[in-house]
Amino acid sequence: MKDDKNRAIKGRKDRWKRRLVAPGFRLTERDKRIVRSVAEMKYLTCNQVCELYFASGARSNCQRRLTLLTEHRYVDKLPDRGQNEPDVYCVNRKATKAVKLLRQGLIEFKPQVARPIQQLDHVLLINDVRCRLERVCRSRNVDVSEWHDQADLAPNTRNAGFVPDGFFVLAWTIDGRATSAGFFLEVERSPRSPAAMRAKYAHVVSFVRSGEYERRFQRRSLRLLVATSSTSLDLEREWTRRLASLAGQAALSFARFASHRELLSPAADLLSDPLWMKPDTRDACSLLPAENSARGSDATH
Repeated sequence: MKDDKNRAIKGRKDRWKRRLVAPGFRLTERDKRIVRSVAEMKYLTCNQVCELYFASGARSNCQRRLTLLTEHRYVDKLPDRGQNEPDVYCVNRKATKAVKLLRQGLIEFKPQVARPIQQLDHVLLINDVRCRLERVCRSRNVDVSEWHDQADLAPNTRNAGFVPDGFFVLAWTIDGRATSAGFFLEVERSPRSPAAMRAKYAHVVSFVRSGEYERRFQRRSLRLLVATSSTSLDLEREWTRRLASLAGQAALSFARFASHRELLSPAADLLSDPLWMKPDTRDACSLLPAENSARGSDATH
């Protein structure tokens, strides 16, 4: 009887698998965008892909599409994930069709090794912010025209005493005039001592005021965005206030601080909602839409 039960279970799994890999599978334009995003961001969960490319409430459709892409070797899943951990998708050597697709698009790409990386949780937190930001930008006709991760930034900032988690550029139009602004992004999971954080923020100030930022990044405007991540919203808000105060002590006036949970709340607009705290003030502010909020000397001094 036990063997019959096992055969029945196996039969149901086989039927499901046959449906997934049926000859009728067709790679859509959205599938191609998903593959490109997984390749560029290195590691994405279903929720993050859903944030980027699916309507609210369409998570099951997103999951089905990712399952199909996995079965057809356009993406792969990291192995050995815990039972309560979300699947993490990547483009590695097993994703043979994705590598071919990306090469056809003349995208320089090195497949990832299919094993968890040391800072995987940190990378996923950064991608949480990036995916939400890109979705909000699309709804507001703001273009994320550049994005560079920590590995890209290290040669430009390591000698200055800090390496941001990311750097991106937003471009938009105000009254028919094109404008843009640069942003460093940091996700703080466990801030170091107050003295260490003040020293880090002082390095950022020195990097900008010395002209090194403008020379290396070919732009003047800059905001440092810091998202605090912890085990509870209360702790994130406490760290946000603490880090904003330390930035004020280091004269880092162009930094903005926010709770990771609040940034990802369902209706949050990272650009226009008052989610960000300025140094030395308890007032929350928006990231854009004020015309001068990310321009020239106002953004860097």
